[in-house]
Amino acid sequence: MEISEEPKQRNLISLTPLIDVVFILLVFFMLASSFVEWKFIELGITKSETVALDITSQSFITVGFDEQYTLNEEQLSLEIIVSRVNHQIRQQLDHPVLIKPANDLPLQQLVTVLDAVGKVAGSNISLIKDER
Repeated sequence: MEISEEPKQRNLISLTPLIDVVFILLVFFMLASSFVEWKFIELGITKSETVALDITSQSFITVGFDEQYTLNEEQLSLEIIVSRVNHQIRQQLDHPVLIKPANDLPLQQLVTVLDAVGKVAGSNISLIKDER
C-alpha cells in the first residue's frame, strides 16, 4: 500500500484587510481629535450665608435671566460693571469679586460674565451658590 502524502494547504490570513482597517482607524482618530488649547477659569465657591456684603471692600455681582446684571444691588449693563470692577481692581489689587448666578441660569450666560469680569479681575473671582 502506497501512502501518498499530499501537501497540506496552509490557511494564511491576508494582512491587507487588517492594514486597511488600521489605517481607516488612524485617519478617523486624526480627524476626530481636537488639538485646541482649552482655557479654564479658576473659581472659589463660597456659601452665600458666609459672605458678608460689604459694598466698599468687594464687588458683588448678581447674574439674572435675560442679561439682567446688578453690581452691589444697582442694576447695570455688563460693560459698565466690567469698567467699575476694573476701576476697583486698579485701586486695590486684591479686590474680591463675588458672582452669584440665578437658579437655573443658562451656563453660557454665566460663562460670558465670568469671561468678561475675569479679564479685569484675574483670580479674584468667587462664585456664590444659593442654598435653596
